[in-house]
Amino acid sequence: MEKYDMLRYGICTADMNVDSKLDDDINEALIRCIESSGMSMAEFSRLTGISQVSIVRYRQKTAVPTLETIVTACIALHTNIFQALYLITIAGYNIMYPRDKRIYFLLIMSSWNMGLSIDEANDILIGMNMKPLNSKKQMITDNGGQDNGQSSGYHGNRH
Repeated sequence: MEKYDMLRYGICTADMNVDSKLDDDINEALIRCIESSGMSMAEFSRLTGISQVSIVRYRQKTAVPTLETIVTACIALHTNIFQALYLITIAGYNIMYPRDKRIYFLLIMSSWNMGLSIDEANDILIGMNMKPLNSKKQMITDNGGQDNGQSSGYHGNRH
């Protein structure tokens, strides 16, 4: 593809960058990804709903992030799909199987290309009758009000 074609289709090298290291593990790669965004850990925590305690555990390698945590981080940081797939793969997850996880691929792509937010991603998942990525998004009750935690609706993952 010639340079002109790349510009014509809106493709640039940032679309293909992957921050990787030999013998990388998910904890190191995730923390590095957060730090390279310029976002503070507190800001990242507020944006994603991932607790600061969990982030410290990832840094200390006393906990491993779930697939949903990694997808949440990728959406919040608007990572390109190659970086997202790298993080997902080194963590040992697969978003192509089972089939219901394929939506994560589309959510990450939408975040990178169109700025999809975590709340919007959670709205899409809830609309598909799926569990939201995190506890920031509560299930809306049938009567139109916010769920107060007493119903059997989804309340997200505990991070």
